[in-house]
Parts: sequence; structure tokens; C-alpha cells
Amino acid sequence: MPYFISDSNPDCSGWAVEKEDGEVIGCHDTKQSAIDQMVAVSVAEGIEPGGERAKRDLPDNYRPALSEDVPEGRACGNCFFYNEDNTENDMAYCERWEEYVRGDYYCNAWQENQESRQVDRTPPAYMRASARRGLDWYAEGKGGDGLVDRTIREARQMAAGEELSADKWTRIAAWIADTSEI
Repeated sequence: MPYFISDSNPDCSGWAVEKEDGEVIGCHDTKQSAIDQMVAVSVAEGIEPGGERAKRDLPDNYRPALSEDVPEGRACGNCFFYNEDNTENDMAYCERWEEYVRGDYYCNAWQENQESRQVDRTPPAYMRASARRGLDWYAEGKGGDGLVDRTIREARQMAAGEELSADKWTRIAAWIADTSEI
């Protein structure tokens, strides 16, 4: 579980070192001493420090779901961004605002919480461009010894903007890496 620092934790008057779930493990007067503790506990546990938590204020339009201007049937509790697996007191975590919110409130960023959403597996323009660049290098003989026919076939699909298999999306890191410095 990564550790973070925050200057907005209500349990500390200065800087807090927090677990991922918001539990405070230490309060500090200075940001540097909080950073030092966060790094020390992260190193001791063999994990990467989480960094500083950015405080995002909830939008001005965050209001009770029973307000007159709220469309019927809409509330944070049935919003796509509402994460009931991450709760604090009587609130759950809003992935959109990175804050705990009440389920009986609403904001204008509400999105329908659909059980099964369609996933677009077509590569975006920057990935198509990277695939074309890789195919150009391959044509110039710069493909390398480990290049296999399957990779070339998938690069051609990607360059053409065709939908990729779910399996390819899990293996795609090498193709979408930034190649601007090569």
C-alpha cells in the first residue's frame, strides 16, 4: 500500500503522512519532514512512495440530490465515478473529484453507472503514428532479432486503425512507448 503526504488531512494541523486509504501514520510541521517519513516507510516496506496528494475541491454544483434542479434519479450513489469499495464514515470515494462524497448528493459531472460498458479497442492517432514509424524502421531493416511475424501483423492492424484484440492491449507497451528520442 503506497504512502502519501497531504496538507489537507483534518487529523493534522500541518503535513500528514497517510496510507492509501487516508489513515494518518504521522503529522509534521514541515513538508520536508513528512516527505522524509513517507520515503522511509516506503523504503522499509519495499514500495514506491505515493507522493503528494493533490487536494481537489468539490465543484460548486455539488449539492443534495433532492435539490429542485437535479434530474430525477441522479445522485452520487448511482454515478459511474462513485466507488463503494473505498468508503470513509458514511461517504464513498469519487474517482472524478478524488474526494469522499455523500451518496445522496449530486454534481453536474454525473455519469450513468452502466454494468457493462463497451470498450473501444481501436488505437488512437498517436498509437497509429507510432505503429507506422515502427513499420518504417522495420522496412529499413531496423526491426531487431526478436521481432516476430505476429508483431508485424499487429503493427499493420494498428497503423490501419483496426480494432485490436484484448490480448494485444495487454502486450502493447512496447508499441506505444515514446520513440521521439530514438
